[in-house]
Amino acid sequence: MLLSYEPVESAITPLRLTENNYGRVPKVYIECTEDKAVTPFIQRKMYTETPCEKVYSLAASHSPFFSKPQELSDILCEIALQ
Repeated sequence: MLLSYEPVESAITPLRLTENNYGRVPKVYIECTEDKAVTPFIQRKMYTETPCEKVYSLAASHSPFFSKPQELSDILCEIALQ
């Protein structure tokens, strides 16, 4: 009930990523293993195609901030301290 629709524009606008900007930002991924909107298969494809320094795995739904807030917070704090 707290979630709303997202604008379509963000999904259809082409990205312009450069190695000089986007390429120099360290990347991590939090995989939500119980996500039914973006399945684990699709998530693996995403973080494999854009290599990440670390992949975290969380037994959570598409909205881990609702289903696993403490676990998500712990991961985000770990990332921030790196």
